[in-house]
This record gives sequence, structure tokens and C-alpha cells, in this order.
Amino acid sequence: MGVKEKELSRRRFIKSAGATLAVTALSTGVGGLLTGCSKPEEETTGGANGQPVEVTWPLGYKPLDPDKAEEMAYNSYKAGNGCAQGVADALLGLAAEEYGAPYSYIP
Repeated sequence: MGVKEKELSRRRFIKSAGATLAVTALSTGVGGLLTGCSKPEEETTGGANGQPVEVTWPLGYKPLDPDKAEEMAYNSYKAGNGCAQGVADALLGLAAEEYGAPYSYIP
């Protein structure tokens, strides 16, 4: 009889642990779903005065100046932005200068 009682208590423990895990998983999942119920953000356009920017696809190609990219990346890195951020600043900054939109709208 002692073994049966232990077996039942183990079953109860496993059931209660499973129920606790299920409730925890559901409550965190529902919290994630509720964030979708908030007020939607206003849609913004990239052009001046709220006018949309027309982008033709595929984008044209203009070679970037490697010396200018090197200097911009170095300056961004030395400003404390790190290696990857420095390269991204240089490439996206030069693309924004050469091409304009849509690259000029990347923050």
C-alpha cells in the first residue's frame, strides 16, 4: 500500500507540474498576443510632404568610392560605433549620397 501511495503522489506531482507549465506557457503566449491589440502605428511615407517615394526595381548600380568608404568607416569606428556599425554607416551613407531614396531613408 505504501508503494501505491507514493505512485499516486508522483502522479499528482507530475500532473500539477504539467498544469503549472501549461498555465505559464499559455499566460506568456496570451501576453504576446495582447500586444497585437494595441493601437496601430500611423503609416509613414518616405517622401517630402507625405508624398510616397516611387522606387523603380531593380535599383540602378553606381560604384562606390572605396577610399571614401574606408574613411567613413574608420571615422565611424573611431567615434565609438564599433566595427560592424562603422562599415554599415559607410556603405549605407555612401549609397544614400549616390542613390538617394530609398537608401536615404534608412536610419
